[in-house]
Amino acid sequence: MNKKELAKAVDDLSSPSRRKRQEAAHAIAESMLEKPQNILSFTDDIFDALERPEAQTRWELLNSLTMIVDGNTRALAPAVHFAEPSLFDEDSSTVRLASFRFITAVGAQTKALSKKVWPMLEESIQVYHGDPQYREMLMAITEFVAAPIDPDIKKAVVARIKFDAKNSTMPIIKHLANDVLKAARGQKVQQKGQQKTNAHTKQSSTAEKKSTTKVSSPSKKSTTNKKTSASQTTRGAKKTTASKTANGAKKASSKSSQAKKTAAKKPAAKKVATKKTNTKKATKTATQTVATKKTAAKKTVKTAAAKKTATNKVATKKATANKKAASSKKSSSSRTASATKQSKTSKKTSGSKAAPQTKKTGAVKKQSATKKAKTRIAGSKAAQALKKLTSKKSR
Repeated sequence: MNKKELAKAVDDLSSPSRRKRQEAAHAIAESMLEKPQNILSFTDDIFDALERPEAQTRWELLNSLTMIVDGNTRALAPAVHFAEPSLFDEDSSTVRLASFRFITAVGAQTKALSKKVWPMLEESIQVYHGDPQYREMLMAITEFVAAPIDPDIKKAVVARIKFDAKNSTMPIIKHLANDVLKAARGQKVQQKGQQKTNAHTKQSSTAEKKSTTKVSSPSKKSTTNKKTSASQTTRGAKKTTASKTANGAKKASSKSSQAKKTAAKKPAAKKVATKKTNTKKATKTATQTVATKKTAAKKTVKTAAAKKTATNKVATKKATANKKAASSKKSSSSRTASATKQSKTSKKTSGSKAAPQTKKTGAVKKQSATKKAKTRIAGSKAAQALKKLTSKKSR
């Protein structure tokens, strides 16, 4: 791809069509095999394209940028800001892995960049620890630790990966975590999967270069070329058949050895699984007992609080009743005292009023007695006078 075609592909990265953007990103990724440095003149547009919604456009561009990080740190370091959202993409694990590889490649260049990059990498390790791409993430971390990064960051990486190196139940994860620890100690580590991918990319690039540099031969030499090509094809076919048989035998032997290993590991895995289940059951029972104890304690606390409230209510009722009785007694005593006072005062007043009345009644009685006596005397005198008259007449 020449510069004009590359410029057109970069323009298509901002197209409204999702398909065009994906095809343009794929074309740019393929052009990296021929002339990877040409992409440096379009870094701003590529950084902007890292914010496209589709995952394929982003992972194609991130893989392309990862290939040219060495020697172009200043130009590509700002792309970490644009690659961070892809590092925590919840829908695509492929774009997460591409972002992780790019960010580790940038952070491995200098100590300052390793300090800037490690918090993001550590968070992604914690979040996507059980992801299927965690193996490739550990491979990228191995290269990150082997680089001249900050010593404190190297210690932090070792502290984070040490758990997997000791306690991981997956043999591959355990092996790759131990590779990280070896690289942190300065030991050389061979990563098989990465060597295969690098070899594949080199073979494809060399094949494309040879195909472009070939020139068509004249018509006279066509027959000789046909003969040589036929002989080469027969030789190649023989070699391929021999290599296929050898590879088949190797694969069969490796499969048998792996089957033996897996058969030997099965009882151990079963024991580990049973131990895990037992520990889970024990933890569940312990949590249940703790929960029951907590509920019982809460119930006792509630009953004690209810009893206290009941006793407090009874005490308050008694206190109010006593207060009311005391107040009623005081009021009755005050009433009786006032009544006695009133009776005394009424007696005094009645006594003072009754004295002249008794005096008056005594005088009246005396007058009436005198009158009666006078009338009696008058009657007696009249009787005597009558007696005298009657006596005189009789005479």
